[in-house]
Amino acid sequence: MTAREREELLNEFLSKWTKESVQNMILDEYVVGENNQTFCYWVETETKLLGNIKGQNSFIFGIYKRKEKLKEHIGNYKTDGEYSWLTKFGDKRDEVFENVKNEILQIIEYSETGKFYLIENLKLHPFFKWKVAYLYSNKRIIPIYEKRVLHNIAEYYGLKVTDKTKIFEIQDLMIQNKPSYLDFYEFTDFLWQNFSKESIDRDNIEIVISDKLRTRKPTELKNIEPQIRKYFSRTTNVEQLHNRIQNALKAKLEKKYGKENVVLLEENDVDVKLFEPDQIVFYEVKSSSDPSECIRQAIGQLLRYYFVDKDSRKKKLVVVGQYPPNQSDKEFIEFIKSNLNIDFDYENIELE
Repeated sequence: MTAREREELLNEFLSKWTKESVQNMILDEYVVGENNQTFCYWVETETKLLGNIKGQNSFIFGIYKRKEKLKEHIGNYKTDGEYSWLTKFGDKRDEVFENVKNEILQIIEYSETGKFYLIENLKLHPFFKWKVAYLYSNKRIIPIYEKRVLHNIAEYYGLKVTDKTKIFEIQDLMIQNKPSYLDFYEFTDFLWQNFSKESIDRDNIEIVISDKLRTRKPTELKNIEPQIRKYFSRTTNVEQLHNRIQNALKAKLEKKYGKENVVLLEENDVDVKLFEPDQIVFYEVKSSSDPSECIRQAIGQLLRYYFVDKDSRKKKLVVVGQYPPNQSDKEFIEFIKSNLNIDFDYENIELE
């Protein structure tokens, strides 16, 4: 499956299962059972190619519906004859469903704001909750969920793994080691191809990442047939994230420099401008989770703002994203600074 196809599948999921849709869903729109268009079915099966969690017991969803009637469960499991659930979520199915749904809404919130450490202690099964986290994380979670594979990756990147090692720590480690020249799906494929094997050839992993994945095969002909893709909810989500970052940046600058010096959201298409006595700073906001991708998307726009602005003061260009740069991103930023001959920087804004 190509990166483009995976991106379209992710967009399709997010368009169907917006945060509002999850808030309003009823039990039969959630559970695995007779309906193949439920939230759980989408997470497990429809989006299988965005990280496989199939093969697990249906209790990973907290509550599910079985075609055959069941006898009363004992211990950690319970049934009312139609639905079965984990008793840690409650004693009655309506109570259980509300508790499960509330956890999913928390996962969505934590994923959107980058507070992945808060997901760790939620009660849902790790495979399921981290798959949901990935789907709503703006690609800040790598869609690999098997503990053995995650531990292989962590050890390769120098983390001493113990029984107390948290999944969010490994996820952060992977993101911190993502090379700036690889996109999200290339890096995910690299990790899976090299660390999911029973036997790992560690000596050749660097060769694969530096040579094989950086080489793209040329194509002789591009598809020019018109294609219509409508992901209105996804577009709205991206715009909302952009606006949240933009507003947070504006508030931060106003607090530091005063309202009279900042501002002009969208003046001549500039996201935010800061006026200082000896310089003007142009800020361009991007919602990608990857700082290097934010820079690639924004730098042409910033150069245009610089070119058309007639103020005689010195200019500075700043790309703004949600997340801080890793080491590879920092090297990319330094390369631009040293070669562009323009005052340039990247800044991240944490969302509340």
